[in-house]
Amino acid sequence: MISGIRSWGYQAGETSLARTLLRGLLVFLSLLPLPGLAQTKVEEQIRQLTKQRFDAQVRRDTVFLEKVLATDLVYHHPDGVSESKRDFIHSVALPRIRYTAIEVEDATVRVYRTTAVVTGKARLILLQKDQPTPVYVLYTDVYVKGRWLWQLVSSSLTPVPTTP
Repeated sequence: MISGIRSWGYQAGETSLARTLLRGLLVFLSLLPLPGLAQTKVEEQIRQLTKQRFDAQVRRDTVFLEKVLATDLVYHHPDGVSESKRDFIHSVALPRIRYTAIEVEDATVRVYRTTAVVTGKARLILLQKDQPTPVYVLYTDVYVKGRWLWQLVSSSLTPVPTTP
């Protein structure tokens, strides 16, 4: 009887171990980028969304920004200022910073199921003392897919010095 219980307990442990390993494998696989065409389609969606967001900043389109920015957004400007969604939309509307153009020069999109990370280089044309001033930045944007749409949850811009 005792050997039967030990045998049963050992087999149950194997089953539990197999389930644990399988769950771990599934979690690992869920973190890998989506393969093939599905990923390419999502990457293109994210590229378009990023372009639309930059265009909305230039046009001061706070209605669009309200939709695309997540409630818990953290936005880091190149000058070191950090803003929440509310603060960022307010600064675009009033403008603390006036963009006349934002041009993406290079961007890479990586998709991980319901998260997309965009890294790139952009040229921001700012209006300073009524003069257009180019500012080059490296940026990292993190989008998360909600129930119906992708939203920006984090953006960080780092200035890139220009050479004369």
